[in-house]
Amino acid sequence: MIFRAAQLSTLVYPAAVAHGEAECIAHDRESVEYGARALGLDFVAWHDDAATDTEFAIFRESGRTWVSVRGTTSLHDVYTDLRATRRQFRAADGDEVRAHAGGYYSALSAAGTIATHLRAYPWDSVTFTGHSLGGMIAQILAVMMPTRYGVGDRRISTVTFGQPRAGCKRFARALRALDGTHARAYHRGDPVPWLPGALSILTPWPRYVHAGESMAWPCDRVGIAAHKMAGYLEDAAALAR
Repeated sequence: MIFRAAQLSTLVYPAAVAHGEAECIAHDRESVEYGARALGLDFVAWHDDAATDTEFAIFRESGRTWVSVRGTTSLHDVYTDLRATRRQFRAADGDEVRAHAGGYYSALSAAGTIATHLRAYPWDSVTFTGHSLGGMIAQILAVMMPTRYGVGDRRISTVTFGQPRAGCKRFARALRALDGTHARAYHRGDPVPWLPGALSILTPWPRYVHAGESMAWPCDRVGIAAHKMAGYLEDAAALAR
């Protein structure tokens, strides 16, 4: 499951970004669909929200629907990353939780489209996955969708890579309350999982914390080099062997 999540988190990136290069190449539905078929998956949908620059793809295999959210590749995504105030909403367990505002609005822009496709497969379990910003949005979607979009009567899981913190302690508790597996992989030298953190100490709102079961992977790189999705894919492949 971890390796498959890493494959799909890589697939939604432009190829140059996924391999850690400086420049992006053109990315579209056709390339994602081709990649899905090469992995033996059924391609369901590719969506790009123009207002938030949120991109995600939906795939199916063996009774599981995968939703993979792309991470940061544009200036608009950087703006989303920096919107680190908190947005409150009601989680599936009935609690009021606070989540990263940029991630919340990106998740909100995607949730309706995702729910429409999920209703076509009512018996599927659902796994949300993503890298970096995409991982944060994936966790927020998992907590948001059962109450707002009526997809809670199924197993909902999350698998993320190098994601920043998505919300407060109540948010983390709401994610754990979902019937599914919630794994968060990160490299020890990756700085992004520490964000947003230090500044939240200075605000009157509950502090940002991580959600999900952490998997700390050793890495001989430090900084942005340790954050690249290509490295996470390589390590996930090694674990799968």
